[in-house]
Amino acid sequence: MGSAGYSNDGFLNKFMGAISVELESSTVAETTSVMGANWNSGKSGRNLDSGSSHATPTESDSLWTQLSVIRYAQTALRLNKQWQQGVPDTWPAIGEFLQQTTGHNFSVLACMKTKRGIRAVASALRENLNVDTSVIGLPTKALAGVVFARVVEDAQLAKELRVVGLHNGLTKLQLDNVTHFVTESETQATSTDKKQQAVLLLARVASPSPAEITSGVFDTCLQAQLSSAVIVELITWLSVLQMLHRLFSDFAED
Repeated sequence: MGSAGYSNDGFLNKFMGAISVELESSTVAETTSVMGANWNSGKSGRNLDSGSSHATPTESDSLWTQLSVIRYAQTALRLNKQWQQGVPDTWPAIGEFLQQTTGHNFSVLACMKTKRGIRAVASALRENLNVDTSVIGLPTKALAGVVFARVVEDAQLAKELRVVGLHNGLTKLQLDNVTHFVTESETQATSTDKKQQAVLLLARVASPSPAEITSGVFDTCLQAQLSSAVIVELITWLSVLQMLHRLFSDFAED
């Protein structure tokens, strides 16, 4: 998050509290020198000891610690195989698969060369556009995607996400309105749903690099009663969109 996120009223702590993240002493020790004079641990640090801010930063992992991670490799590989089961790894099969599961083929994958990469991206898209597991809802998620694409000025990505939106019941007017919400710097998205308004506002301020999340945005999300699950899903979705944005940018340069 950008410097705007670290305001005097401890916004970072409120945000971490909203997603139920507890601060650890070692984390505070490593970051306190760059957090600014007005930062405090707030509710997220209720379990910290009094000397946390002055503690010695943790040391790098030992070779033994690094080697001990290897024992989890087999389980990680097995889970990865399960998550990607049934996902093709070549074009046009992957395009047809995504068309069936998400409503759009995401043709940028046709430019990718590695099978593992194609399957990984496709798996992420399938999971993030799964109507059965989304707590945000795919219509709102598509709108948030258009917001992201407009903020980063990726016209091709915006075009593809509009297709996803239409597939999930949005109208052209709704998609146009959310575009105006970004390009005209309006303070409130055109929607009668307070939670959707808050999600789209959070998407807009979280999309730039650095992000522009402020205490006012937090208050809007709090008033709309956005759950931890909604916030985490949105930030994960924006990460997937950032990956697509990089792919579009890289292949456009080739």
